Amino acid sequence: MTNVIPDSELTSLIRFYTGVIKRVTVLSERGSGAYRVLRIDSANGEFLVNVATNNPSAYRVALVRERQISASVETLTKPVLWEAESDEWIILAREFTHSRRASFEPGSQDIPKVVRLVNALNALPPPLVAHSWERQWWTGVVPEFEAKHFEGSTIVHGEISSATVRMSERPILGAWMWPSVGAAFLNPASLVFHLIREGHTPAEAERWASRCPAWQEADPKAIDVFVRATRRIWARKVVPGAKPWQVRAAGAAQAWVEHRR
Repeated sequence: MTNVIPDSELTSLIRFYTGVIKRVTVLSERGSGAYRVLRIDSANGEFLVNVATNNPSAYRVALVRERQISASVETLTKPVLWEAESDEWIILAREFTHSRRASFEPGSQDIPKVVRLVNALNALPPPLVAHSWERQWWTGVVPEFEAKHFEGSTIVHGEISSATVRMSERPILGAWMWPSVGAAFLNPASLVFHLIREGHTPAEAERWASRCPAWQEADPKAIDVFVRATRRIWARKVVPGAKPWQVRAAGAAQAWVEHRR
């Protein structure tokens, strides 16, 4: 949807870097405006701008983490061009890239490139600040005695999906809202789940993951813990009024569990 920026202070913060703003497109919005992704066409170019309200919330934490991780992963994503912060807002901006969503469907020529992207991600060292991040995506989902399987020193994106990988001259991994540090197999494991969501059988999806050294070297018990945790997450979302894509995701997670029995 196309819109104006709904706050004069926010407009001023952005315009300092963009010059005259010609057009604003809201690409996504969460938390009743607490977090927005904007495409801004301006006198100084086109920008992809992430905006969060600067108050204690998961959205602020997510944007701060994205800022902290950005320099470590800029070979896989678009680098941050500028950032701004006030008492009310926190902003992170990248160049807007004309690209398309990656295809994860069976037979897609994008998948080998995405597998190479996952291997490149696993080779990157995390920033020192990442080790101070207290909450990981599996906190509260995986029992403490099983969470040890997820420990490690690899940057974990959290969602290697067709929604977060864009195809341009090279694959671009976006949506760094909730990175963490953990076991290297978690990145290819995320890819497997999203391949199943897009129509692969669990066996087919795992064959793609087998091209990742981290998957080959992973303890099968650790993978099983991840698979069960994924089912648990999505099963909770299948409630009256659940969206069809949530139901399909829960079905993919269940199929993966059954495959690994």
